[in-house]
Amino acid sequence: MVDAGLPVLGLAGSVFFDEAHQRGLRTVPEAFTDRAYQPDGQLVSRREPGTVLHDPAAIAERVVAMVIHLARCRSRQRCGIG
Repeated sequence: MVDAGLPVLGLAGSVFFDEAHQRGLRTVPEAFTDRAYQPDGQLVSRREPGTVLHDPAAIAERVVAMVIHLARCRSRQRCGIG
């Protein structure tokens, strides 16, 4: 049994999220503010140069951008790729 009132945390764009949406569950995409993302919402490998942020100001800017994005997609009732 699943409490449909609880949000599901996971990887944006995943099969897991697709299944959660089909069951009417609210999803919340995980977010790593110090990491780079591909256009499809997948994390870029740490092995790639420049994919891990170390500057606190750049990380703070990323947090603001992610919060704005989440607010916009919540207003559409579904958050796609983060």
